[in-house]
Amino acid sequence: MDPDEARRRILEELARSRYGGSEGIIGWVLARLTDLWRSLQESVGSGQRTGVALLIVLCALLLSALVLLLRRTGWVRRSGSLRASADLSAAPELSAARLRELAARAESRHQYDDAVVLALRAIVRDLQERTLLEVQEGTTAHEAALTAAHSFPAARTRLIAASESFDVAAYSSRPATARDAADVRQLAEYLREARPQLDPQTAEAPTPPPTGEVHA
Repeated sequence: MDPDEARRRILEELARSRYGGSEGIIGWVLARLTDLWRSLQESVGSGQRTGVALLIVLCALLLSALVLLLRRTGWVRRSGSLRASADLSAAPELSAARLRELAARAESRHQYDDAVVLALRAIVRDLQERTLLEVQEGTTAHEAALTAAHSFPAARTRLIAASESFDVAAYSSRPATARDAADVRQLAEYLREARPQLDPQTAEAPTPPPTGEVHA
């Protein structure tokens, strides 16, 4: 089995539904690393150089997958400066209006990472309240943005940019800027007033006029 095939199998395993919980994912990856380490020791003992090289590649792939999954579930944050939760399903009792208020407050205090995260969460919560978006544990900002773009196609570019700012604020080593915070907050305000574009297949047909009624 070559490295490409190994990578494909790993990604297929990680995509299976039985690894839906973060603890299950982490446990599975750690178990696979333990198995690979044992195999590596056996290969070294038997002098199988090709096997050693392949196992090293597999270990690197598994470690990379673990880091990505930890980021996806919100377990990895870039620093302690972020006070707001980066989980899009967090604090469901907070309304979109309240999240927008918290985002504006964080922005006024120059806490731009928190402002971006809270403003993006406000967008998501607003769309949830309007039944335009469903969010589950582990949903990423990019996934939410692409789904929201179906209802607001004119805001697609801004939504994707907001999701990228969210990832910067929540996970990267680069802090969010005042411009990032302002852009996401303004998008939240825009979407609050914007009318969604309904799917033509699900939109209600107009009610026909009563039979015999004459219209000019």
